[in-house]
Amino acid sequence: MFNQSLTPMKKILYSSMLILMSVCLFSCGSESGKTNLGAVCIWDRVSLYDAPSDKAKWLTAVSLGEKVTFLNETAIDSAVSKPVEYLKIKLLDGKTGWVRTDFVVLDARPAVFINDANYYNRPDLMTKSNNTFSLMDIVAVKGDQDGWVEIKGKRSKGSWIETGWIKPENLSFEEVDLAVAKFTIAALALKDEAKKLEALNEIAANPDFSSSVFMQLVQEKIYELQPDEEYEDYYDEGDSIEVVE
Repeated sequence: MFNQSLTPMKKILYSSMLILMSVCLFSCGSESGKTNLGAVCIWDRVSLYDAPSDKAKWLTAVSLGEKVTFLNETAIDSAVSKPVEYLKIKLLDGKTGWVRTDFVVLDARPAVFINDANYYNRPDLMTKSNNTFSLMDIVAVKGDQDGWVEIKGKRSKGSWIETGWIKPENLSFEEVDLAVAKFTIAALALKDEAKKLEALNEIAANPDFSSSVFMQLVQEKIYELQPDEEYEDYYDEGDSIEVVE
């Protein structure tokens, strides 16, 4: 209620000020309700389209483990036999587009396994599954509870995306480890031995990758493909690391 001592002009100014404050609060509330959410791609080379349909213009491919921003827009492509949900996202280079919901985990961060590890159906040791994630598997971490973290992703030995709980000491959240894991897995998948060796040497020669926990594995695989005296002094007797077959 207005103070009765205010003059008509002051009352007008006061009313205008209240209107402006209301607009500001409404506007700020709308923006906070549309906070951009961090998200992670959990499939490799996911297509980004300019509209929510696989018939739309293809823009680029989103990589496994890549961080993206959810733009708070979803859409259903019902023009197909089984409706497909899409999310609108923004990449780190500013490019925006639509991807299938299946392949992006919201409110998550990427991580990579630094060893083989069992996963559990719930954050309880009594709920161990019969499957394991493998060294260098890349997943999204959605949250934590009582010393556990919830993960979502595809196991290298699996066929589709799975969700479970593991102990966080089995993971690295370092960007360099995620990158080296991704490129090393791709290199080891090459059938041509010469191309495989070339790809591994390229990883080993990149100074940006030198701090990764996986560099010893990379060097060991290089030595296996092309034994050379220059690698013999790299290891101390008894050094070993689990390798990806």
